[in-house]
Amino acid sequence: MKIIHITPYFMEYIAGQEKFVFSLCNELANQGFDVWILTSKLRSGDRCIESYNGINVIRHRRLFTVMRTPITPSIVKSVLKHSDASIIHVHNPYHFQTLATYIIKSISIMKSKFILHEHGILTLGDVFFDFLVKLYEKTLLRRILKSFDCLIFLSHYSANRIITEAKINIKEKLIRIIPNAIDIKSYSEKAKAVDISLSLNFLRRTLKSNISYEDRFKVLFVGPVIKRKGIDVILNALNILVNKYEHKDILLFIVGGGDQLINSLRYIRRHKLQDYAYVLGPVSEDVLISLYKLSDLVVLPSRAEGVPTTIIEALLLGRPVLATNLPSIIEYFKPYIKTISND
Repeated sequence: MKIIHITPYFMEYIAGQEKFVFSLCNELANQGFDVWILTSKLRSGDRCIESYNGINVIRHRRLFTVMRTPITPSIVKSVLKHSDASIIHVHNPYHFQTLATYIIKSISIMKSKFILHEHGILTLGDVFFDFLVKLYEKTLLRRILKSFDCLIFLSHYSANRIITEAKINIKEKLIRIIPNAIDIKSYSEKAKAVDISLSLNFLRRTLKSNISYEDRFKVLFVGPVIKRKGIDVILNALNILVNKYEHKDILLFIVGGGDQLINSLRYIRRHKLQDYAYVLGPVSEDVLISLYKLSDLVVLPSRAEGVPTTIIEALLLGRPVLATNLPSIIEYFKPYIKTISND
């Protein structure tokens, strides 16, 4: 059986959705399915085909990006070439690839079953762009939801919110509530083989300084460095704690990349936080596990979320978590973490 997964990004830009798509496709491939991933190519260049851990990946040339959405028209041709696929699984309803797949489904005679998988309600933290998102939900997304054969939502909240906003009636049998998850056994086994020394050595090489960590309260942020993830919120909080209340024992590690990376570095320099905040960029899974173990607190000040992989990983490693009290986070994690308002 051939299964096609369509996703905006895949393992060039790494976040929770990308990790989930990889884990799902990897398991399907291990079970003998013919798995293909159609995605965008972040770096310049033409369409290319590659194998990633035994999974067939077609990266399509990105013409440009709008609201963090890669525009890849050539993906239409790829989908039509795989018309023999039994299942076409589209990830994230807020991207160009979803709209392109909807158009294909509307005008073609493909017999494939089409699945649309929500990975979090889109909120960009900008009044104008968030207005455009609402407009999209009430118009195009409304048509898209009605056309797919199965809709997967991360939480009951996101299902109710998106369907209500689109003002449509969907048959209950077409809706599935499936939260994000990770392979607990595999992750736990990998975590056992990693200790704090790995992150300490990584920090010494990366920062090129002999910072004392033992007597500092270490806070870890993991995720795309973008406004939706609240990177500005955690930096503002750090600035207040250090410069207003003179809590000089705090140390913030920022893991990930994104379009707010440069602005974050500028903020750190402008407010003289160089000894308190370190932007580490993307790191390997082993280094990340070690950083979790090193940290005293994991923070997730997001403005919008699905079911964050960061929280799952942190809890598995016994780390306390502070996150914003978003509905999907409350739905799954309320008894296990501390939450605060994102206002």
